[in-house]
Amino acid sequence: MITEANARFDDGFPTAEAAGTDLIGQFLSGLFGRRVEHDRLRYKDNVCLTKTYETLAVTEGIAPR
Repeated sequence: MITEANARFDDGFPTAEAAGTDLIGQFLSGLFGRRVEHDRLRYKDNVCLTKTYETLAVTEGIAPR
């Protein structure tokens, strides 16, 4: 058996966890043949996470214009 878990930890996973889902727990239950509790995969409405990326460039010997 081949199983892949691709939860995209930098995208939807943190939002789903913050909204109250049990993705990892229910994934492991299914993986090990236990009952998956679909009610634990429901999420709370109106939960929003914000993500930002910032790049900082540092150079020596060149003065900014």
